[in-house]
Amino acid sequence: MRRFSKQQGISLIEVMITAVVISIALLGLAAMQGISKFSSFEAQQRTLALYTANDLVERVLINRSSWEAAQPTSSAVGTGQTAIARPNCGQTTGLSTCATDALRVQFDLFSWQESILGSSVSGASGLLSPVGCVDLQNQTLTVVVSWLGRQQTSDAAATAFAQGCGTASSQRRQITMTTLL
Repeated sequence: MRRFSKQQGISLIEVMITAVVISIALLGLAAMQGISKFSSFEAQQRTLALYTANDLVERVLINRSSWEAAQPTSSAVGTGQTAIARPNCGQTTGLSTCATDALRVQFDLFSWQESILGSSVSGASGLLSPVGCVDLQNQTLTVVVSWLGRQQTSDAAATAFAQGCGTASSQRRQITMTTLL
């Protein structure tokens, strides 16, 4: 009878340990995928908010004389706000033949409202409960876009004007843009 001193093959305990290590690694990858998806959604919301805030700043700069002449008071558009009607001089294509300063400002605010609510593109916004606020005082334009995030943090409103924009909540997120005309 001949005996071998060296082991050949693998034992059952080695297979079980390998299965546990691989399982833990796969669970870690699955958790990382969930965190990545959540972070991607938050980044998309910030990007949309920044885009819509910049959209109104550009509209005001293009129609600067109309905004200065009309001197609109602080305005808010979006979820829970009084809807701004499209003036007759504004077309559904986005083109405007508005002859007065007040109508140009109204069309700018209407177009911004459509952008914030997502109605201008696909009928649904990526922002949750979006509200946009604009204030023009002493040649200083302040634009705030507020929305609700999925996770609680501290309330993002930093100034009195920003606190009045959107629903006060530990989930509120905001982008504020201030520029001189």
